[in-house]
Amino acid sequence: LAQWPPQRVLAECEAKRRVIKAHHAELMDVVDGIEHWTDCADCRQGPPCHTLCLLSLPYADRPGYLEEWRP
Repeated sequence: LAQWPPQRVLAECEAKRRVIKAHHAELMDVVDGIEHWTDCADCRQGPPCHTLCLLSLPYADRPGYLEEWRP
C-alpha cells in the first residue's frame, strides 16, 4: 500500500477511463436519445488500435491478454 496508495490507483483508473472516452468521443452516435459508442476505424479492423494497445500493456502478464494486443 505504501507504493500504490488506493487514491493513486483510483486516480489512474479514472485517467485511463478518460483517455478511452476521449478516444471514442468523436465516434459517439445518438439514436432515439440513447448514446451508442463505436470503436475507431482501426479498432474495427482487427486488434485494438495503438492507443488501446498501449493502455493494455501493463496487463500483458495477466490471463486473457492477447499477444496481438502488444504494441
